[in-house]
Amino acid sequence: LGYLLINSSTVGDLFETLVRYHSVHHDGGVLYKLDIQQDTVAIQVYYAQQSELCHRHITEWCLGFIPYYLKNTLQQRATPLRAEFTHKAPRSLQTLHDYFGSDIAFRQDHNQLIYPRSILQQRITEVDSHLLGILRERADKLLLTQKKDDSLLNQIKTILFENLNNNKVNATDIAATLNLSIST
Repeated sequence: LGYLLINSSTVGDLFETLVRYHSVHHDGGVLYKLDIQQDTVAIQVYYAQQSELCHRHITEWCLGFIPYYLKNTLQQRATPLRAEFTHKAPRSLQTLHDYFGSDIAFRQDHNQLIYPRSILQQRITEVDSHLLGILRERADKLLLTQKKDDSLLNQIKTILFENLNNNKVNATDIAATLNLSIST
């Protein structure tokens, strides 16, 4: 995943790589989603951890690395228009302001960074297209390997992964797809 991310040629490619590969290669229950609107784009983070404190740290790290990574090439354009978090505000906001700028909101519906839509085309690296092809081919093989594992856990992960973009998958749908009861 790291090699795919650092070989993303544009911000849009970086975001799409996070959405496609992060949740599969990191078993911590962290999912990324891209919400593209007419003038803005939001990169969102969802999680399946237990404690709220854990949510806060994971969310801030998963979103915080994006402007941190982009600052090398995009300078001020790496700062999002707005950062939104579902958790309450921490005692000190200085570190968050350093990463996310001054427009930060808490107790929101989503954990997300909002950028102007134009950032998707911003170049961030010069890519060796041959190397990137090899890296993506390897990552896709790993995805297929997971799909071949017919354990219940991997079947559920596969269904979730394949339905990340439609937000309509739930326990009832998964149970029906696998011909299982919800309690199972």
